Amino acid sequence: MVQKLEDIVELGDLIRLDFKPGDKAVLMASRCISHEQGRRIHEAWERYAPGVPLLVLDDGMKLGLIREGD
Repeated sequence: MVQKLEDIVELGDLIRLDFKPGDKAVLMASRCISHEQGRRIHEAWERYAPGVPLLVLDDGMKLGLIREGD
């Protein structure tokens, strides 16, 4: 199942987050981040939520998908 960008729920100030099986996280940064910053973010994420995939989008990037017809 593919979710559209509109399906991503912005969490705002995060205090607690409980992941369900199959969940993935998207971090949307408002500015460009360096390779080193990205590496540190992923390392910290792996300690916080081991096994939960994280995609980092920066500098106003958006993620989309074009799927070939079934």
